[in-house]
Amino acid sequence: MSAVPIIEKMDEKEEQYHNLVKEILITLREIIVTRVYIAIADAIGTLQYIESPVFDQYIFFIRGYTRDNFHLMEVGDYSLPFGGINLAFFKVSSKALIILYAPLGPVGQFLSFKKFMGKWANRIDELIGDIDYSSFWPELQDSSPEGLSSSPELQKSLTEIDSSSELPLKQDQYTIRVPVLKMKLTEKEKFPLKHMLVLQLCDGNHSVEDICKITQFPQLKVDLIIREYQKRKLIELRRIVQ
Repeated sequence: MSAVPIIEKMDEKEEQYHNLVKEILITLREIIVTRVYIAIADAIGTLQYIESPVFDQYIFFIRGYTRDNFHLMEVGDYSLPFGGINLAFFKVSSKALIILYAPLGPVGQFLSFKKFMGKWANRIDELIGDIDYSSFWPELQDSSPEGLSSSPELQKSLTEIDSSSELPLKQDQYTIRVPVLKMKLTEKEKFPLKHMLVLQLCDGNHSVEDICKITQFPQLKVDLIIREYQKRKLIELRRIVQ
């Protein structure tokens, strides 16, 4: 007898996801001509909802990409990580991504979804409930602490272990990230145009937020470019408490 309420609860949650996705699809049909498929993932890459088998070939990529990049995105950001494949990630809350896939049409067709993406955020958060970040902690330690802004729980833990700050931050203080290029740019170096636009601003006078505003690039793109040149030891990322 005790198993019956659990089964009913699971069925009810699945039905709520199903109804929520039906609402999203109605909106998508109004703004996108081609058929769009939906998946929903939480902050640590757990797939809460997925239209299978359409997504089957992308499941491992979706999980890995979400785990690696969720904390680099701000709520309201989107990412189109695949060239030539219509797969888009929309961060609708501090807990969730809505992932869209369309076999046909240009990838740019998804951009019109951005102004609607927050409509279902609260309901998705309620369905996800509490997230067990402890199982994800080892990977978070390997990530850049300054990029982890996806949840209050993570922010509190990361502030406590942040070795760059000798004293605890006061409530009226905040940290800005300032990238500094450790080489002089000349005409001899050849970088992709978007990389060059970011690198030119890595002069110690512009924060990551400044660079996003000037270039009009999403923060995820700027963070990924900076991280790439950090790995090549060409950029130093400083944190300044204000």
